[in-house]
Amino acid sequence: MTERARGVAKECSKRFLEGYTAILPPSEEERLESVVGSWERLMRNDVEEPDELLGLARTRSVALLIVGDPMQATTHIDLEERCAEEGIGFHVIPGLTATALAV
Repeated sequence: MTERARGVAKECSKRFLEGYTAILPPSEEERLESVVGSWERLMRNDVEEPDELLGLARTRSVALLIVGDPMQATTHIDLEERCAEEGIGFHVIPGLTATALAV
């Protein structure tokens, strides 16, 4: 996780860890909480049918934490498009990936 991502996630009032396109090892989950604060896990349905997530994002700052590059999954691209259509501000902070680190 980049320093920028850590800082932004800490500042958000609500944090979610997406738990199906890539999995954070269990040993790292506790560490994540110590780095960014408490979080809840979201599964496929929560992100593919994001009414609740978008509802929260309309009224407060929300972080959706994704292991790796968030824009490699069409689900996340769709979520970005929905935010844009509904006038919900968003920022994508690229993650660290094996591909990027190899280059």
